[in-house]
Amino acid sequence: MYEFRVIQKQFGFDNVSSVGEYHEEPEALATIRKRVKRKYTFAKFARPSHNSLAIQLTPNSMCWDVIVKFQSEGYIVNTVSTTRDRDISYDDRMRYGVAYGDTKFVNITTNINRVMKIINETRSITGERVLERAMQQSLVNFDKGLRHAQNKLSELQSRVFYGFRDESRNEMLLEYCLATMEQRPVRGDVRNDVEGAVRDYLEKKKDLGESITASEGLQVLSLFKIEGNDKVFFHYRDTTAGEMQRIKHVDDVNKLPDEILAKAAVLQATGREAMESVGYSYSECRVLSSIGAVSDCSNLGFMDTAMCVYVNPETMAEGEALVGY
Repeated sequence: MYEFRVIQKQFGFDNVSSVGEYHEEPEALATIRKRVKRKYTFAKFARPSHNSLAIQLTPNSMCWDVIVKFQSEGYIVNTVSTTRDRDISYDDRMRYGVAYGDTKFVNITTNINRVMKIINETRSITGERVLERAMQQSLVNFDKGLRHAQNKLSELQSRVFYGFRDESRNEMLLEYCLATMEQRPVRGDVRNDVEGAVRDYLEKKKDLGESITASEGLQVLSLFKIEGNDKVFFHYRDTTAGEMQRIKHVDDVNKLPDEILAKAAVLQATGREAMESVGYSYSECRVLSSIGAVSDCSNLGFMDTAMCVYVNPETMAEGEALVGY
């Protein structure tokens, strides 16, 4: 399965035109429309071009499920759940006008029954799947974000003397050891270099120390909003049930506890660009220490919001008391 952001670009409602509606529909496509309608009562259709038909199989689909093109007495069938294992031959690509870079979702057949089989086997992109995928790509980095300041401190400690060459570091260590053993002062140049590096470390540690202290005892509550859906879903780990993961939703974001709303507002006001990066996944997560973290929804696909806030246990208890999903 391709990343949902790729699927949205190819099959998104806003990315597929309907200019073909001004042309008479080819009989082959009209037949497919009728057969689909018989099985999928609530199916919807669009005409991206004079010889193609886009199909939304159910109202739960977040995008067009299938786009069928009738050309050269054959059918080019693109579906959201097609993943090609083999390349399409050069001759077939030339015959059916399929560009080399556009083959990932493509099935080619001359048999209308095969077309219907492909359509019936299509697995739609639903809100439930979008939410599940967004959580898979975001939750790990949201957890990392809570430990971000501590991780930065650990990295800072490991790099206190990183600016010195190996020989210099060895020389400084040896000089301090010898000075202790010989009960004499450390050489002035070595002492100045070491104390300069340590002063720089202590200055940077001071700010991180405040972030670490502010993050102590906080828990991760993640917030997700799917495109076209008014519900705000929130995810947390139930510490009273062996860290079991819970997912609930509210129909009105203002029903969430005040601390959640306040910290979410700080994240929105700050903006992703002013936050620090955490993790290396498609979510492109950015964190604001002790406040929360935000994922890049354009890389998740079909998501309006994917963020988390770091809250006190009392606030988490208030969230747990809300109606379940």
